[in-house]
This record gives sequence, structure tokens and C-alpha cells, in this order.
Amino acid sequence: MGLKIPQVLYVEDDQVNRLLMTEIFTQADDLRLMVAENGGEALDMAANNDIDLVITDIRMPGPDGYEILEALKSSPKTQSVPVIALSPAAMRSDLERGRQAGFAAYITKPMDIGAMIETVREYCALAAYQPSRQASVSKVPPVGSYSAATHLS
Repeated sequence: MGLKIPQVLYVEDDQVNRLLMTEIFTQADDLRLMVAENGGEALDMAANNDIDLVITDIRMPGPDGYEILEALKSSPKTQSVPVIALSPAAMRSDLERGRQAGFAAYITKPMDIGAMIETVREYCALAAYQPSRQASVSKVPPVGSYSAATHLS
């Protein structure tokens, strides 16, 4: 029996961004990407799949990134799944709002692709070593620059 490949759910309403992230993840054979076009689809996918990590755009019609985070944290199945925010909003107040909401990390657009993939791998590795998935993700060391990935815990 081989190691489980981590499942990453990416939530993005912009088709170009979805295509870009899909292309990025084709280069990462140690990660499997699932893509949702909106919050409703993402919540359905999370409920029906074994998700290890969620990356969500913040600004979307329908359930936005904050509403997706709240819904995931309120479900016993997904309450301990780390959720990473992805947004062009990079003011200190945006990062603080993300931290207070409970995002594991906040990645700003445009993103540093290498730092983003490294951040995803670190959170997936942490989840793999925590059978209860109640791990403190705050112990993951910061990766990349302020504009690439800011760990919020």
C-alpha cells in the first residue's frame, strides 16, 4: 500500500486562474488538485471527498472565501482541514481579517508559485502526520515572502 497523495481543493470563479492553478499542479506529482468554480460546488466537493487542504479565492459571487471557511469549520468532516486564502487584497487590514477569520495562510496575487506550492506541501504534510487532524498548524514555519504566503496562526 503506497502513500496517500494529498487532495487539494482549489476554489476560484475566474477561468484563467483555474487553468493556471491546474497547470501549476500538473508539475507537482505529489499533490492532486480538485477544482471548484464557486463556493457551493466547493462545499459539495469537500463533503463528498477526502480533502487535505483548501485554497480559496476570497472575492467571489455567492459564498465568498470567508463564507466557505466558515462553512468548512462548522462541519465535523472538514473542521480541521487547513484553508488558505488567495487574494489580490494585500493590505495589513486584509491579512488581519484573514487571521481573525481562521485562515491557515494568506497568499496574495500575484503569487510566488514556488512559495505557494511549498506552503501547500507543508500544510498537507502536517495533516498527514495528524490522524485527528486537530494539529496546530501554527507550528508550520513561514515560507516565502510577505507577498507570497503569510502564515496567519
